[in-house]
Amino acid sequence: MPTGTESSNPQSYELEILTIVNNEGEGFDVRDLMIECSIFESINRNFLLGELIIGDAIALMENAKLFGQESLRIRFKQSAGVNDETDEEDLIDQIFRIYKIVSIKRVSETTQAYKLLFCSPEHLQSKRTRISQAFRGSMTDIAAQIAEDHLGIANEVKDKKL
Repeated sequence: MPTGTESSNPQSYELEILTIVNNEGEGFDVRDLMIECSIFESINRNFLLGELIIGDAIALMENAKLFGQESLRIRFKQSAGVNDETDEEDLIDQIFRIYKIVSIKRVSETTQAYKLLFCSPEHLQSKRTRISQAFRGSMTDIAAQIAEDHLGIANEVKDKKL
């Protein structure tokens, strides 16, 4: 993926923030360590998922005490056209939760590469919440009720009717 804000390239972006915050509250800027970052959205999944591949020559995993329960903040923007400024509403600024570190490979004597798997915080919360309750109505109504009552996700359709 090209970086920078070259307006003529639709794959161009400007990565402003790529920070890992460990469980001790320490933040680490990993923009220079990033090899690849992918964020996935699917009609079959309710939450965002992603992968971040890190090329680590500074022993980040050991120094930052990474083990798969950290936060990841990503903020980037894309140009809207030639010499256009990106509107604040068009910025992507999202906090994710790292849930697993996989594919740790030694690249050289001083460098290793690994993949951080991350997801939106609501995904982890939904996996940890067990609901034992009888419901009535359509599946859509039941899902909306669970999202509102147990996950803190507002029901936009219900809010629009009010």
